[in-house]
Amino acid sequence: MHEHTVLKAFLLAIFFSGLMMSANADTTGKISGTVTDSKTGEPLPGVNVVIEGTMMGAATNVDGEYIILNVAPGTYTLKFMTMGYITRRAEGVKVSVGLTTKINASLSQTVLEMDEVSVVASRPVIEVDRTNTAAYMAADEIAELPVTEVHELIQLQAGVTQDSEGELHFRGGRSGEVAYLVDGIPVTNRFDGGSSIEIENEVIQELQVISGTFNAEYGQAQSGIINIVSKTPGQQYSGRISSYIGGHLSNRSARFLGIDDPTNNPEYNFQANLTGPIPFSDKLSFYGFIRYNNNDGWLNGERRYNPRDSWKIQAFEHWYNLNFPEREFGQFLPYNTYADSLNLYTGDGEIVPMNTSTKYSGNAKIFFQVTPGIRTFYNLFIDRIERREYDNDFRYAPDGIPTTYKNAFNHTINITHTLTSNMFYLLNFSYFGEDRETYLYSNPDDSRYQDMIPDLYGYNFGGTNNNQETIDYKNYLGKIDLTWQIDKRNLLKMGAEFKQFNLKYQEITTSAIPNSHYLPTKRGTSFEEYYASS
Repeated sequence: MHEHTVLKAFLLAIFFSGLMMSANADTTGKISGTVTDSKTGEPLPGVNVVIEGTMMGAATNVDGEYIILNVAPGTYTLKFMTMGYITRRAEGVKVSVGLTTKINASLSQTVLEMDEVSVVASRPVIEVDRTNTAAYMAADEIAELPVTEVHELIQLQAGVTQDSEGELHFRGGRSGEVAYLVDGIPVTNRFDGGSSIEIENEVIQELQVISGTFNAEYGQAQSGIINIVSKTPGQQYSGRISSYIGGHLSNRSARFLGIDDPTNNPEYNFQANLTGPIPFSDKLSFYGFIRYNNNDGWLNGERRYNPRDSWKIQAFEHWYNLNFPEREFGQFLPYNTYADSLNLYTGDGEIVPMNTSTKYSGNAKIFFQVTPGIRTFYNLFIDRIERREYDNDFRYAPDGIPTTYKNAFNHTINITHTLTSNMFYLLNFSYFGEDRETYLYSNPDDSRYQDMIPDLYGYNFGGTNNNQETIDYKNYLGKIDLTWQIDKRNLLKMGAEFKQFNLKYQEITTSAIPNSHYLPTKRGTSFEEYYASS
């Protein structure tokens, strides 16, 4: 390495050492290779190597070598052109985030006009530049899989498991030890883990799942890293509309109530996307996506009791123990004997879904090619989710479980500036967060809340879940990343970032004031008289 190159690297390292090192994530890859004369095997300098359909490319040096940096993940066609040689095209060149795709080419001399030669690139079996355990899934691969959610894609990877609550675990680690990144921006919920925003399969250009031996550029993760790169706007108009209707069906209705009837648990899905150039400008393009999904899940309850039944049944227990003290220890009360005559159970026996979800989500991106060396985009993700989580205690009183209401968003502005053919930097500004509320009734003083809940065999006789939770989480982020290809073997990355978190959390459990529920102790009365005086 020349002395001035070493000095330049040293000075840059000193400059950036004064900044906080960033936990950056790769969002691009690179293409490199060597171009030679097919007859002599000698390297060819000055060959133009361009990525068709883009403004990206490079020229070979005196050793016939070229490097194209900052290439978004995807499949491309390379074109090799120089005077006196037949133009050569390499099709199916696949680029993945954080990796180098090696494409070498041999050009044949010509003195007459001849057609260009096309070859299909193949991916090497061994990727020598990979230093971690990672899995990659491109958009075309995702489209062929029978899955509809991102967590289903991740669960397919080796070393990843999903627990009964839907949390993902990498190599046996905790779910909160996984970092989530979208287009290089960390979107991990620092309060309780997971991703703050919902990313849909349709908007993913490439999904990278890293399950061990993280590079130095990653941080704030112990078990795994999920790095998602979203699709970029296209230069031609294209779109897609799709929908499906489904349900759950099984003959194990003794364990899963109502699952033998598919009409009890339907799922409806609609989604659409559109991309293309913005009219009246050859530098602007857009991408848009929307999705609506309504899923009644697969776990049901049977409405034998209504929430208010719990108080009447509680009164019945006290009345029966007062008037029939001879009941043996451990003997159950004859609820069913009195149920009809005393109208203890007011449920209608209907099957009620208990792990439902309704989701609205969208993504909008605007791309602006300011100059050949400067490009920027604005990216917006939004989602709204209403979800109920199954509670086995309320299996026969399903109206007593709360609903979670979540609204999340992510605004991102990205600016990429290519300084030279071997150096570029990125500026990212992001504002994302979520507000989440969980409750059965919005007012904690609502009289419909029940705080005395009798049960039998662990199943509640009516009643309500009285917990309320409110989370308001916001994150502000600014970061700069510099990438410098020092020579054909050494790549230098450095950066800095600023973060600010705002978190508001509140948890409330509604309970009655002591002695607000007074139960009489007089014996010898009918239950109707007893209940009327309670």
